[in-house]
Amino acid sequence: MFLYMASFFEQIIKKLLPTQPNTHQPLVTEVLKRSQAQLEKYNEWQSDQQHLALIESIAKAYYLRQQNMKPDLSIHIFESPYANGFAITYDEQHMGKNDLMFLSDYFKDMLLPLEYTLKSAQREITDKATYISTVERYYLKPESKQAMSEGKLINQLYGNLLLENVWVDEKPSYLKVLSTIYADRSFTPALKFDDLVQILFQLNQ
Repeated sequence: MFLYMASFFEQIIKKLLPTQPNTHQPLVTEVLKRSQAQLEKYNEWQSDQQHLALIESIAKAYYLRQQNMKPDLSIHIFESPYANGFAITYDEQHMGKNDLMFLSDYFKDMLLPLEYTLKSAQREITDKATYISTVERYYLKPESKQAMSEGKLINQLYGNLLLENVWVDEKPSYLKVLSTIYADRSFTPALKFDDLVQILFQLNQ
């Protein structure tokens, strides 16, 4: 009986005070909000046109990857009937430390005028035992309130959009752009993801 009780309490203690960190439970979950210093650097990044060469090189890598050719930058493309996207791996030879973070903000700012609504901006910091993962996410959805109130089809545009910027031990790792679409009669057919890519890579500055 004593051994059973001891084992029972040991199990409780292990749950309350685990010897190994829970790699699935974030240490921090918070609203993603840029500091004043980050905003100033982001504005400088745009005004000095530092983003133009970066976007041009990413666009070139994207189209080379589509043709099964090996680009200078590491980029992965996701294609399926209901989800499409790409992920850009950080390359210190071609990118500054904050480039992917600024690019995430830049893409978000380009999407909002397309009748998208920013549904959430979140940062999660997780102890993965061997490293600390920091994930910054922007989640955007097509505006739907007016169509729903008028009983019309909701224009899903390019679908729901996720911008996910990942850091490992406070070092940039990759930026993912993902579109997921609705297969529902309440929504219009989604626009082509390739057209969205052209918008994101548009050098209009």
